[in-house]
Amino acid sequence: MIPRVASAKLKQLAMLFKAVAVIGPRQSGKTTLVRSLFTDKPYVSLEDPDTRQYALEDPRGFLANYPNGAILDEAQRTPNLFSYLQGILDERNRMGEFIITGSNNFLLQQNITQSLAGRVAYLQLLPFALQELYRQDSPELAHQDTLLLTGGYPPIHDYRIPPPGLATELPSHLHRARCTTNKECNRFNCIRTICPIACRTVRTGAEHHSASC
Repeated sequence: MIPRVASAKLKQLAMLFKAVAVIGPRQSGKTTLVRSLFTDKPYVSLEDPDTRQYALEDPRGFLANYPNGAILDEAQRTPNLFSYLQGILDERNRMGEFIITGSNNFLLQQNITQSLAGRVAYLQLLPFALQELYRQDSPELAHQDTLLLTGGYPPIHDYRIPPPGLATELPSHLHRARCTTNKECNRFNCIRTICPIACRTVRTGAEHHSASC
């Protein structure tokens, strides 16, 4: 596992707040990070249909299974849990009891009415930064074109997935892009309808790449 800069901050927040919410895009390493730092806490994935259904139908009974707290992964899938969490956090008054992760910003999600203000600290985790990928004991910095195409998402580096060809493969990935975290944009056929600037940028990059080959 590549060490994350956010580790120290996350541990500090868990000592100061009753709960910590780690938010960020999917596959940015949220689950890996919190499970590696809080090994004493049971891990619960709310992506699992049965677990999610239990939490939605009986949130009080669900949380009662974790008297010493837990890691609640993808908690935005069960918005009603937040109101029940408030009562538990206020009653027990223990720091770092629940570690919550989510691919959405809970504060911006309309169906979450309880923000847990004053009880939870928010930490945003993005994909790898250069300082995480290339430490002092790391090999020489990769070529800039490779970095631009590969990006910083952890699975790419964990499994050493080679970068796609910009002129051929990347446009097809954009064409198949889908929004999985916002019900209002459940699926779209082309990123042009969302961000014309990004589309022009990719097209220009592809033309430049083709000309240089």
